[in-house]
Amino acid sequence: MFLFKRKYYLKESEIRAYYNLMAESFSDMGIKAKEDDYINLKTAIKKNLKSPQNFYYFIYKDDKICGVFDLAIENGMLYLGNVVFDKVYKGTHLILEFIMFVLYAPEFYDYNEIYFNIKHKNLKSKSTFIHLGAKVVKNKEESALYCLKRLDVKTYIEKNNKLKK
Repeated sequence: MFLFKRKYYLKESEIRAYYNLMAESFSDMGIKAKEDDYINLKTAIKKNLKSPQNFYYFIYKDDKICGVFDLAIENGMLYLGNVVFDKVYKGTHLILEFIMFVLYAPEFYDYNEIYFNIKHKNLKSKSTFIHLGAKVVKNKEESALYCLKRLDVKTYIEKNNKLKK
């Protein structure tokens, strides 16, 4: 079982853990993270945490950080920023638990859709989110904007539960 915990303040060690997970994820796409990326992440987090429209969540398993994601509400829409998981938990149901948490958390329940960008290079994330029902809303040069609807995720879960019977 995973624990999802909203953070209103991040310690230096938590920012470093977030950065390390991001660097690992970038490496999987052939991108080398630099120390400037850490400084930029730290600056963005400190700025974003001042706004009640931004949310940072850490995911724990056995008291160990195994993932981080951030969300923002902009123009009445819910946007997913970064999502990073420890490699150990890739291929588990963490992604599905994470999506279910977001779609059914009380603070986000009024939002039936989540919007997010995925880089074209990130084939694994594209495949995973499309499998869950995400649709491309807008293609850009290096990424695409996707939309994932609560109803599509619910349908996916019901379909897979039927398959397990």
